[in-house]
Amino acid sequence: GKPRAAAAAEERHEGAVRGLAAAADGRTLFSCGGDGTLRLWAPAALKLQSTADVGCACGMLRHKRDSTLVALAADDLSVRVMDAVALRLVRRLEGHTNTLTDVAWGADARWVLSSALDCTLRVVDVPSGALIGWYSFEYAATSITVSPGGEFLCTAHVDSQAICVWASRPLFEEVLIGAVTDTRPTPLQLPTAMGGDGGDESEDEEGDGEEEEEE
Repeated sequence: GKPRAAAAAEERHEGAVRGLAAAADGRTLFSCGGDGTLRLWAPAALKLQSTADVGCACGMLRHKRDSTLVALAADDLSVRVMDAVALRLVRRLEGHTNTLTDVAWGADARWVLSSALDCTLRVVDVPSGALIGWYSFEYAATSITVSPGGEFLCTAHVDSQAICVWASRPLFEEVLIGAVTDTRPTPLQLPTAMGGDGGDESEDEEGDGEEEEEE
C-alpha cells in the first residue's frame, strides 16, 4: 500500500535505520540506527516525539511490551538497556567478543538475553546487572526468543535448519543472583533434530544407510 506519512528531513536519522519496534498500545514507534540515537515517534503522523543519545551505533532494538525499557545491540559488542520515557541509560551490558546476532527479553522484563557470533548466550538480570547465565554452543545462535510465559527459550543456529527449544532454568532449579562469573561459559550440546513423525532424523538416516549396504 501507499505510505501514510514520511518523517520531516530534519527529524530523520542521520545514518541508516537498523531497528524498529512498536509499543503495545500502538501510540509509539521506536527506532535506532547508525547515528547512535534512539528515537520515539508518533506513528499516525510519523512525528518525532523525543531523541536519546545511545552513545554508539546500534544494529537492532527490542522493546519489552508493557514496560518502558528498550534493549539495543550496539556495534561496540555491548547491549544497552534504555528507559524510553526518561531517555536515560539503565544498563550497559558487556561480555561478548564478537558481533551480536540477537537480543531478547525475559517474560517479566527482568532478564535480557543476548547471542553473538562468539558462539555464546548471555543472560543478565537487569535490576542488579548480574550475570545469571552464560552458555556456549558449537554453532553460533543467529536468533533467539523467549515464550510469553517464560517457560521456553528457542534458538536458531548457523548451518542448521532446526529450531532448538530449551526449558527455562527457573522451572527446575533456583536461580541465584551473582552465582555466575565471567570465568568460563557452560557448554550446551544442541538438541537432536526430530523428524516429522517424531523420530530421530539422525537415526533414520543411519538406518537407511544400513539397508542400502545390505542390498
